[in-house]
Amino acid sequence: MGELFGKNYGYVRGRIRRMNRIDFMRRLELLLSDLPENERREAIQYYNDYLNDAGVENEEEVLEALGTPEELAKSIRDGLREGEEDRGEFSEKGYRQETEGKENEVISGKRAERKEGKKDYGRRYRPDGKKKGMSGGTVALIVILCVLASPILLPLAFALVLVLVILAAVFIPLILVFLAVGVVCIVAGVIAFFESLADLFLFPASAVMGIGMSLITVGIGILLTMLLVFLLAKIFPNAFRKAADFCSGLFHKKGGKG
Repeated sequence: MGELFGKNYGYVRGRIRRMNRIDFMRRLELLLSDLPENERREAIQYYNDYLNDAGVENEEEVLEALGTPEELAKSIRDGLREGEEDRGEFSEKGYRQETEGKENEVISGKRAERKEGKKDYGRRYRPDGKKKGMSGGTVALIVILCVLASPILLPLAFALVLVLVILAAVFIPLILVFLAVGVVCIVAGVIAFFESLADLFLFPASAVMGIGMSLITVGIGILLTMLLVFLLAKIFPNAFRKAADFCSGLFHKKGGKG
């Protein structure tokens, strides 16, 4: 009789302690209602994902490993309260309860792919947690890649500098010539126009010819200025684009040979 009562008591006690996922999460959310809303939502989302990773077939085992909602809520508060100190409850290997051997092995296996994203869960919930910069390994990898790519990058850089020097040597003097000739023609034409206008009554024929020549000179200066504007707006951008395409072609060519 006593043995039968003990079995029934254990069965009833187990059924009372066992909660389904919905009840568990509702209870946990209620217990965390005094936390800031963003931290509470993040905690609930984390454990929902935690259970999703385990799958429906392992839900009961996971909930048992997590313990009661009260224990879990207490651990979350302790993790927030401890600041930068690492706590055993929040581990990259899974969630641990009071005993160290109570880790849920099902979750540890199914969450292996999310290990990096969920590492150090306690710090994730702390308001003063800061994102880490690049690790030393990442910096070393970048340096190694740069060294390995130097046979390609150095000739490419040299070709780019050479093209820029050639463009500068060709187009800068051309710009200066067009600018100087245009300005000189406009200024000389204006001066000649007023001088010819002053001689209009004394030497009408030569004055009319001078006015015509001055207007032609001013027109040439304006045309040269417009041509300079056209060069700056159309030719130079296309030339630099062609230079960029040339350098890109060199890069792909060297990459194909490698």
